[in-house]
Amino acid sequence: LHHYKPPKWASKLKNIPRYYVKLAQHDTPTHQWNLPTLPKEFSLFIKRDDMTGSTLSGNKVCKLEFLLADAVWIRSVTQYLHVLESSPIIAEALQLLRDNLVWIVTCS
Repeated sequence: LHHYKPPKWASKLKNIPRYYVKLAQHDTPTHQWNLPTLPKEFSLFIKRDDMTGSTLSGNKVCKLEFLLADAVWIRSVTQYLHVLESSPIIAEALQLLRDNLVWIVTCS
């Protein structure tokens, strides 16, 4: 997981992701597109998200990077909470083993 730093314009938004998983190359080139019918005072530029190195297009990859990071983060927090909830049981079992009050029996 990589820490995500939102752009300045997005810093006041709610629910800003904290992490992302890098799935694609995002610094793709921007090309000027010359259209004969475009007025002279306009310039049109195209961001080449088809060059991300992924079979998905740009916005789909970006969204997936955040969704995947969220899933990994939630799972790790859930597992951590499970360990915390289980720790008294584990501590008790270890104490019983140490005091030779229980034995581990294995089948061969």
